[in-house]
Amino acid sequence: MTLTSEQLSVVNLVSGRHLVLAPPGSGKTEMLSQRIVRALGSGVDPTKMLCATFTNRAAFEMRDRVAGAAGPECKLPDVGNLHHFCHRFLLSVRRLHPGKHVLDESQQLDFIREVTDALREEPNEIVEEIFADYEEDDKSPYPDILSAVLISHQWRLGIPACYLRQVPPQMHELVECGVISKLERAYTGLKRKFQSVDFDDLVNETFLYLTKNPLDDDRRFDWIQIDEVQDLNPLQWRIV
Repeated sequence: MTLTSEQLSVVNLVSGRHLVLAPPGSGKTEMLSQRIVRALGSGVDPTKMLCATFTNRAAFEMRDRVAGAAGPECKLPDVGNLHHFCHRFLLSVRRLHPGKHVLDESQQLDFIREVTDALREEPNEIVEEIFADYEEDDKSPYPDILSAVLISHQWRLGIPACYLRQVPPQMHELVECGVISKLERAYTGLKRKFQSVDFDDLVNETFLYLTKNPLDDDRRFDWIQIDEVQDLNPLQWRIV
C-alpha cells in the first residue's frame, strides 16, 4: 500500500507527542506498522518500544505486517493490547503467579452467572424486580452485573474514583442495598478457588504496583505507540 504524503509525515515522526486522527479504511494499520519498521531501522531498541493495540486481532495483524516489512533478521518489539503488557509486567515484578489463568469475557460471565444465581436462591424483591425489568426488555442482566461487580472490586482496592468507570444505571439499587458488594466477594472467591484472574485484575494490580513503585529508567519505554487510544479507560491511560 502506498501512503500519502500526510501519512508519511506521521511515519517519519521521531520525537514529541502526537495524536493522529484516522477514519476506518484510511490505511491506519499500515501507517502504524511502517512507523514501527522505521523506528527499528533507525536503531530504536525493540525492548524499549511499547506498541499497544486495542484488540488481540489488531496485534496479530500489526505483528505480521512489521515482520514482513522488517525481514527475518530483525528483532521485533512485542505488540499486544494493554492487558497483555500488564500481564507481562506483573510477571516480571513477581506480582502474578505464572500459573494463574486469565479469564476471557465469556468465562467472566459464567462466573458472575454462577454467583448471581446462587444469591437468587435467597428471596430478594429488589433483585427479582430488576431481573424482571431486563426480561421485559429482552436483555441479559449479567453483563451489567459484571460491570458493577468489577467497579465494586476497584472501590474495595482503594483505586481513586476519578479512574473508575460509571456503574450501569440499572445497577444503582443493587449497589445501594449491598447486593453488588456481596456478589463482588463471591466472584473474587470463585476466581481464587480456580486460580484465575480477569483482565481488570491485570490493570488494577499494575496501577497499584506503579503507584508505590515508580519505574527506574531501565524499565521505562523510550518509544510508545497506542492504537485506538480513544478506547482506553482512565485507569489504562494513567498506566500509560
